[in-house]
Amino acid sequence: KSTKEEEHHNLNTAHLRAHRLLTEANVLVAEALLECEDGQDVVTSETKDVLVSAEERIDYARGYYDKARDALQETVVLMGQAVAATTTMGKDLETEKENICFCATLLMGVGETLAAYDENNNDDGGDDG
Repeated sequence: KSTKEEEHHNLNTAHLRAHRLLTEANVLVAEALLECEDGQDVVTSETKDVLVSAEERIDYARGYYDKARDALQETVVLMGQAVAATTTMGKDLETEKENICFCATLLMGVGETLAAYDENNNDDGGDDG
């Protein structure tokens, strides 16, 4: 590889990693919000300041999930571009590809949790006739 090609590869990999980390951050926030106890505000551990009210918790989680889903789509596009732009997939790009797949798995888990929440809420509030 030429030095210029290596620099381009490193820049693509760094950009790809940044997008993946943004996706992971959003997924982890959504996941953490979903793990909080139903009916309880989300508060800081030290000052007990309310971060998210109990009524808004699922909406916030869904917002972070949506951001993560959008970011993952962009990340997958960048990954395809990075792979297409290189003659060989280096170890760093291969590792990033694996990390992106893991992130997608996390995102699916959050999506399933939200779907189950929606299903349970529809069952609880259904028409009784």
